Amino acid sequence: MKPQSILFLHGFLGKPQDWASIQNHLRKRFAENMQMETVSLWEILKENQDFSLSHVAQLVTPHVEGKTMVVGYSLGGRILMHLPAMLRFTLPALVFIASHWALEEEIDKKNRILLDEAWAEKFKHQSWETLMQEWNAQSVFGQDTFRPERSEKDFDRTLLAQTIAGCSVGRQQFIEQPWARSHWIYGSEDHKLVSRIPQLKNKYPEVNTYVIEGGGHSLLWAQKPELSQILSNIFCQVGGA
Repeated sequence: MKPQSILFLHGFLGKPQDWASIQNHLRKRFAENMQMETVSLWEILKENQDFSLSHVAQLVTPHVEGKTMVVGYSLGGRILMHLPAMLRFTLPALVFIASHWALEEEIDKKNRILLDEAWAEKFKHQSWETLMQEWNAQSVFGQDTFRPERSEKDFDRTLLAQTIAGCSVGRQQFIEQPWARSHWIYGSEDHKLVSRIPQLKNKYPEVNTYVIEGGGHSLLWAQKPELSQILSNIFCQVGGA
């Protein structure tokens, strides 16, 4: 029997190594029954000219096809929301961790685009130390107990700028089709997104939602055991054990 497989897609300012601890936990539980692929978004995008979410999702699609479970963190999840509809419908499990599912009000969209375009300019021109201080001081990270350190040498700053502007939440549209096989995971202290879960459930009643107590936006680092357990359970549900 062919082993089941999982694909992991990191977030903005993320790296494939961000998934290492989660993957180690899953390997201990599932051993030979699981294959894992970790995609580098920056490798996929380095020759790219179109940074819309739908186009980036098309670039990710070849990595997604044939997988048992596909997991995206933050921006990685938002990209996965824009996979071709038929692929989304046929995936056994699609998991979004700390991912925004779009703004509804036009004024909110315009403001977010302006904000992300301002960040893009900072990613192109500001000193890295000052940039990281400002980035980590954002309210979305206010309740996080751990924030990963990022080194300038690991990133192409122009590519970061193009990505944050082109993939802005302000440019993201609601996906109208149902999400019968999707799972949405948030930290209880990620207040802005957790407060909107009722809206998510109202729009997509068939989705599965999970809230990890005490977690903020940086679930991938600060709540590794709890997050790993949820992913393990989902994997079991779709035939991984």
